[in-house]
Amino acid sequence: MVIGSFNACINGTMSDDVALSEKSEHGSSDQTHTHQRNEVAQWEANQKYETLINSFGTVVNRFGNEIPKYPDFYGGSYFSEHGKFIIYIHGDFEEGKRAVISLIGNDDIEFKKAEYSYQYLCDISDEIVDYLLQNKTSDVAQTISSFGVMDNTNTVEVRLIDLDDAKAEMFSKTVSNRKGITFKTAKGRIELKTDSKSRSSK
Repeated sequence: MVIGSFNACINGTMSDDVALSEKSEHGSSDQTHTHQRNEVAQWEANQKYETLINSFGTVVNRFGNEIPKYPDFYGGSYFSEHGKFIIYIHGDFEEGKRAVISLIGNDDIEFKKAEYSYQYLCDISDEIVDYLLQNKTSDVAQTISSFGVMDNTNTVEVRLIDLDDAKAEMFSKTVSNRKGITFKTAKGRIELKTDSKSRSSK
């Protein structure tokens, strides 16, 4: 059984909204300067992200790995195409913003309201992992191409091979019917393996 995962809950890696393009050797001076500014902005955002995640402290998950202890107000985060740090706030928006600002300030940060906490999404991903580990040969398991927490949409994305309504309904009935799951179609299973020893909550 081969399962794909986006690793968002495993090691705190964020899903970039748009990847920055490489600098063209023949680009204009303005393009070069813009690219350099974007690189600096993303580096600074990376530093803020590390500070924020480290401030959460850690817990040991059921696989024996030390992972971030995500607070309820944290809904995930990602970088915009210009390197701006986007942070989702779950629950009390103003209180969550204050908590973040007290740790990393608010320069070049955009706050958005999140319907779900990041830990809630990781818990959903856990449920999918548990099902697949226990039901590797089931019909539903064979339709799953990949899955993972998507920071930029505040959802758990599940990709099913040749998605249709019947397959999505079967997944919901058999694996998980919790809110926050979105489906996309896939043509085949990606070549990644599940390693329960390296998972945090995904």
